[in-house]
Amino acid sequence: MIIQTMHTDSVIISWEFHTAQPEQVTYFINGEKAGDNDAGFDKILQVIKTDTRLRKVILKGKQRNMQGGGNLQSSLPFSKRFDELKKALGTRQLVYELL
Repeated sequence: MIIQTMHTDSVIISWEFHTAQPEQVTYFINGEKAGDNDAGFDKILQVIKTDTRLRKVILKGKQRNMQGGGNLQSSLPFSKRFDELKKALGTRQLVYELL
């Protein structure tokens, strides 16, 4: 599967939690399905690493419910892999548009 980043300098990464199984998540790149769970996140990392035109990555989606506080990153569905995202980003800008 090839996902186009529309020849722009930014990409929108979004996700949806599965209603019946909230631990399951589907990821999207610019509205196109990238995949489910770790496979979907792996695809996102691949796109970020290989598209040299990207200057900005926009995270757009719902946060997980946090009880008792916590930081922003811990509310993301890929919180355990956030360091991988940071490494893939390098010097690119990360923008949060979270609900």
